[in-house]
Amino acid sequence: GDADTLSKSVEAKDSNFSHMKPMGVFCNPRKPGPRGFVSPAAETNGLTCIGGHVFAASGDGNIYQWDLDTGKCLRVLSGHTDIVHCVAAAGPDLLCSGSEDGTVRGWDLRSGNEAFVLNPLAGRESSGEEKFGAWICCLATDNPSSSAWMACGGGDGYVSLWHLASRRVTTTMPTSSSIQAIAFHENIVISAGNQSNILHWNKSGELVGRVGCR
Repeated sequence: GDADTLSKSVEAKDSNFSHMKPMGVFCNPRKPGPRGFVSPAAETNGLTCIGGHVFAASGDGNIYQWDLDTGKCLRVLSGHTDIVHCVAAAGPDLLCSGSEDGTVRGWDLRSGNEAFVLNPLAGRESSGEEKFGAWICCLATDNPSSSAWMACGGGDGYVSLWHLASRRVTTTMPTSSSIQAIAFHENIVISAGNQSNILHWNKSGELVGRVGCR
């Protein structure tokens, strides 16, 4: 029947790729603990490439910089105080990262030092005594080779648009759920999260499109 034909077709396609092997395997460092215990390698939550390097957002709060040719870990970018969820290139020497600690940090890749720390959730971290949404899940830049804008979102349900040169937020865009994905398309910011729509925003913060997901 149709199901058997589809199954055989999938198996045939799988066999075409069965000989393929990864060109390299990068593993986040494992940290030694007491009595010889070694912690498991932290998970990788996000990746981006700049030049010949890949940057990995890690569950141990660090960002690891790997050389794609040699497979060596060249540098560890440390500063976040919680899980790092996402990374994005903002230029040949600038990396942005978002974390469970509620901050977006910029990294000067010439020195490995922090270039800036942004707090998109300032003033929205709590409701009464209950803390909510104090984490950044996703971010994107408008041009990986030379970014003017960065958009981010997370648990508070807002998309924040930042002008990178001035380090200022220009607008915030409220949604009805946490934000889990952000992208730029020309002058439009696209966001998605725990709701059944993909939202399109202009840079003035106006909702200009809504696409239902079913």
